[in-house]
Amino acid sequence: MSGVRRLGVCLCAIALALGGCGEEQPAQVNTVDEQIETPALPEPPAEQQARRIVSRVALVDEDDVAIVDQALSGDVLTINATIPAHEKMLAHFTATPDTDAGAEAEQLIEWTKVRWDTAGECPIDITWPERLQFAEEEPITEEQALESAGALKDTWFPEVPAEMVLQPPHRLHRPVWAITWRGEAEDDVLTGDQIAVQISAVTGLPIAYSQRVVVKRPSPDEVTVTRDEAVEAVREALAERGAENPEDMRLVARLVLSAPMHPEGGPAWLVRGTGDDELLMVPVDAMTGNVIAADDASPDSG
Repeated sequence: MSGVRRLGVCLCAIALALGGCGEEQPAQVNTVDEQIETPALPEPPAEQQARRIVSRVALVDEDDVAIVDQALSGDVLTINATIPAHEKMLAHFTATPDTDAGAEAEQLIEWTKVRWDTAGECPIDITWPERLQFAEEEPITEEQALESAGALKDTWFPEVPAEMVLQPPHRLHRPVWAITWRGEAEDDVLTGDQIAVQISAVTGLPIAYSQRVVVKRPSPDEVTVTRDEAVEAVREALAERGAENPEDMRLVARLVLSAPMHPEGGPAWLVRGTGDDELLMVPVDAMTGNVIAADDASPDSG
């Protein structure tokens, strides 16, 4: 009898070791989701650093910058903030922040948005949307607008192995001067570097500034697709889309060594022409000869 009792105790001990004696234990199942850790989103820089960036680009005291929100995506930090309204702005276009103080203590403010390259420590673009102002008088001349745009260019655009050529300034349908510089290499080849500035014709203040500093700088000798081949590729693409008489269209092509519409920022031919009373601009990969669709464009093309 004692042998039976000892055998029962042993069997129960074995059962306990394997998961219990006489009781069903629920099986523990680790799901795939529990095994995979969700990567954390990148933390944006501290608010103080964001204020410092806005202070630099807007030329205001750091203590006068109020960060509304910020988001980091890769190396691009996007900041929305308010700053003291520039003294040249027309007062009815500015806003007053919430404050408990009297009206005499209120500070007129304006909004600004900055996209900042954290790797290159320079702006990608800056906008001051409330500086688009309308008035009966638009006294800012082309020379004054060029001076303001050139000051921003000299401040932020780095030295590059290309000649930054000023394009003819022009007025938009709004009271704004549009001023652009493009990087050019030899033989009428574009590098892909670009600066675009909008200056208010009412106040002379900048409304928008953007720059593209290319990373890839291939030599034109590395391009494998000729100008004629790029033009022919566009004619074939137009024919496939049902265009009338694409063989009669006058098409011209210009090489961009680092094209913003190239999916990898590589070289592309920009083929321009007219068709069906519309202006055409079709990019062609200068290494493969394939027409680049709009969905394939590089992330920095906007």
